Amino acid sequence: MKRRAFLLVISAVALTGCGGLTLGLDAPKVALSDIRLVGGGLVEQRFLLTLRVTNPNDRDLEVDTLSYEVELNGEPFAHGTRHSPFTLRALDDTLVEVEGVSNLAALLDQLQGLLRGPNGPEALPYRIHGRLRSGSFGFLPFDRKGEIRLPDDFGGRLFRRSKPRTEQF
Repeated sequence: MKRRAFLLVISAVALTGCGGLTLGLDAPKVALSDIRLVGGGLVEQRFLLTLRVTNPNDRDLEVDTLSYEVELNGEPFAHGTRHSPFTLRALDDTLVEVEGVSNLAALLDQLQGLLRGPNGPEALPYRIHGRLRSGSFGFLPFDRKGEIRLPDDFGGRLFRRSKPRTEQF
């Protein structure tokens, strides 16, 4: 009887420990594809982010949850969690839309970064990191750096001061 109880305890511990293993899977690659402002107010803004999620593994991944944080220009920008399940096909990529939340301070930091230099930046460096949760494989972390290419003279066009109007009498 003691042996049976011991085996049950060892089996339970072994199964619990295996729940967090990723079984030799490579981490998915997540890149920022698009950012759109969808609403908000003075203090908080909501963005719709389109992420390109690549599965480098030779098996499909059923994703239950995706949580992430985005930094732009080295500063925190937005964060969010998607609870809608989706499937990452083996050796393929998928566009996934997620809602992100930012606050006025983060947005002002980004605008201040864009104002540096006479014409603004040519590209905005970004970092996206977080993790996917797959019921079958546990948590899979991701971390990627990239750049958002901006049109020529983006900062100059965006922040150019208009000439004051003069009234003719």
